[in-house]
Amino acid sequence: MYHYTTMAGALGIISSKQIWATHIKYLNDSMEFELAKTVGVEVAESLHKSSNSNVDRKLWSEIANGIRAAGINICVASFSENGDLLSQWRGYASPGGCSLGFDHEFLSSVAAVDSWRFLPCIYEPDEQRELMRDILLEVFEVNTRLVSEGEYNDFNGGDAAARMNQLAGIFKDRSFAEEREWRLLSRPLMNTHDAFKLRPGASTLVPYFEKDLLNAQGAMLLRHVVAAPTPHPDLSCSSLRQLLVKYGYRNEPELGSSNIPFRNW
Repeated sequence: MYHYTTMAGALGIISSKQIWATHIKYLNDSMEFELAKTVGVEVAESLHKSSNSNVDRKLWSEIANGIRAAGINICVASFSENGDLLSQWRGYASPGGCSLGFDHEFLSSVAAVDSWRFLPCIYEPDEQRELMRDILLEVFEVNTRLVSEGEYNDFNGGDAAARMNQLAGIFKDRSFAEEREWRLLSRPLMNTHDAFKLRPGASTLVPYFEKDLLNAQGAMLLRHVVAAPTPHPDLSCSSLRQLLVKYGYRNEPELGSSNIPFRNW
């Protein structure tokens, strides 16, 4: 799993053993999170229409409202299954940079340390709707049981907002499918947390969270580094090797250059 970044980003990640997880509403895809909320509301309203009782219809209305309320301070860090992809070099490592490769198991363990999740993005609309329907039916069943037990709280549609926060960060438009993206996905975060910060963007400040890239044993297991297309591939690889050695990576990771004949200089 590869994270594409500039040389400045690589220096920061390797030296600090942290990655900047960006607030989901400030990513390049303008429809991030809103796509899943739209799908969720459509599914909830469809199930509302097919319900046979006023109680069920009320629960589905509250679930739809819970979906609309989801998405407060969710942060993500992105990875691709492909470590040498032209669109990623253009978007995230130009002019010059690298992709940092990690094992799937390592990133899953990194997520678990802080109750985050590491999940693949879903691009196909039919698959998105099917998964959303399954999740919302689970929420509905729980809410129905709580109503019968006199313990139901209609705030955020019972568990609907929380389930959306877990799910919506992995719904993406199918036009991005080439990226084969996986995400470190946060739980809702407090913006008063010491690791919740802001950086200047092109037209706004961009909120982000400094996520430790450490497993339960306190190690960052970097396996592969690919230098971006550059007029000086040998120098690029040499400088990356010096960076890796400086911060303790003497034998690993494997280091190589992009095979894509892309010129951006």
